[in-house]
Order: sequence, then structure tokens, then C-alpha cells
Amino acid sequence: LYWGAKVRARRGVDARGLLLDVARLYPMTFYGWRARELTGAAEPALQSAPAAMRLGDDRSAPTLEELAALGFDDDAVDLVEMDLDTTTDTPILQTAAWLWGRMDIYHRSVAAAERAIRPTLREGTLADRELWTLAYPLAYWEDLRLAAEAQRVDPYLVLAVVREESRYNPRVVSLAGAVGLTQLLPTTASAVVGEEVRPSQLMDPQTNITIGTRYLAGLLRQFKGDAVLALAAYNAGPVAARRIARLPRADFDVFLESIPISETRAYVQRVLQSYRMYRWLYP
Repeated sequence: LYWGAKVRARRGVDARGLLLDVARLYPMTFYGWRARELTGAAEPALQSAPAAMRLGDDRSAPTLEELAALGFDDDAVDLVEMDLDTTTDTPILQTAAWLWGRMDIYHRSVAAAERAIRPTLREGTLADRELWTLAYPLAYWEDLRLAAEAQRVDPYLVLAVVREESRYNPRVVSLAGAVGLTQLLPTTASAVVGEEVRPSQLMDPQTNITIGTRYLAGLLRQFKGDAVLALAAYNAGPVAARRIARLPRADFDVFLESIPISETRAYVQRVLQSYRMYRWLYP
């Protein structure tokens, strides 16, 4: 639909109706956001969850508030972990997401929240605000906010990078050896700070966020504030980003789709989508 609308617009045919359909039918996708940008359509309206979310449909089960008050985090996680890989029960998944988020186990929290959200998108409905904030948490916010402020970078852009790089898992290591929240190679981190940085150091959230934000800020400066090119450089390196910079820019969507490295193209779109989600959820 979106590209059909773009073709119609290029031919001089009114495409607003098609774009509004994209915004309505696919509100939380990259192209749903783009359609709203092009038409000025209102952002999606989210409802708040019921006051007391329960474990599934069992009305005898404790509420989140009761579990939190009793401090039964470990026991509660044992409860919600049972058959979690196969359950499609949204309240159970939301409860798991809430509990893991409360314990700062963000990567598991986000995974559960995303699974809870998925069926609502297929049904053409929107999950409640609380569930979306579990899928897009303000993880490690104080460290991240301070690092972003020091580097004069939008903290939501840093959050979006962290989300798409590591899903907020501070100990994840990629096959290429990138480490931690911002998925830095130790060699890159060492070049940024001017001294050796060991992989174990990059597993510390504060250290990783500080260096990763500094690296992202440097790329933004290098590419004169162009977030697309900076993100492309973050994913594929500055040399690849400079080649991308030579692509025609008259149409933003065509430019993005013209990025020749499929992984980088998808990465840039995911980060921009997460960035828009953060700006929307936390205005």
C-alpha cells in the first residue's frame, strides 16, 4: 500500500487516502509512521491497562502489585516462566514482562512484551500503553541520559540504538565479538577512549553506554548530524556510509531503499522506528 501510494503521488494522482490506510492498518510499523509524517495524521491513541493485571485468567492469582509488595520476584518469575515459550496468554506474558523489567532483566522483559503485542497487531488492534512501554523501556536511563547529555545527543536515539543492537542485554556478545549494550568491538571502544578496553569492561552497562554514546556522537558529527548516515556507519562502518552518502536524496524513502547493504538498510529502519516509538511513548 505504501509504495503504491508513492507511485500514485509520483504520477500526480492523489495518494492521501492510501497513505491514511497505511497509517490505520499498520500503525506501529516503519511505514505506518512514515504515512503519518506525510499526511499529518494523528498519532495512535493508546488505552491504559486495567488497574490490576493478573496471571492469566486465574482470578485467584496475585496481582502485580501484590507480588511487588511481598517481594516475591524469584517465585513470581518461576510462576510465569512455566510454559512461557509456548503460551499465547497475553496477561501471562505481560506479567512476565513486568516482573523481568522490575528486576532490570530487560532483554527478557522486552521479548515477553513483544510476544504479547504480536497478536494484537494481527487483529488490527493496539495493545495498551503499559505493554508498549515494557517493549520500549527507559532501560539504564540515568546512565544513558547523562552520557547523551555530555555528548549532546538525543537520548532517545541512543536508546533506540541500544534496543536494536542488544535488546538491552549487557552481557551479549556477537559472533563478530561486539560486546554489551551498544555492541562495541573492543578495538573500536579502545580507539574511542584512547586506551585499551577489555571485553569484560564493555559488559558494564555504564562503561558501555558512555563509550557507545561517545562513538555515536562522533559519527553524527562526522556526517554533519545526518542520523541515517551515522546509523549506517554504526552498522557497516564509515567507509560504507560515505558510499551511501553519494546516493540520490530527493526522495527519503527511495534513498533508504537504495542502501545496497540489506542488513544496514534494515538496521537503519529498525533504529528509526524505535526512535519514533520512544519519542511517542515518552513525549
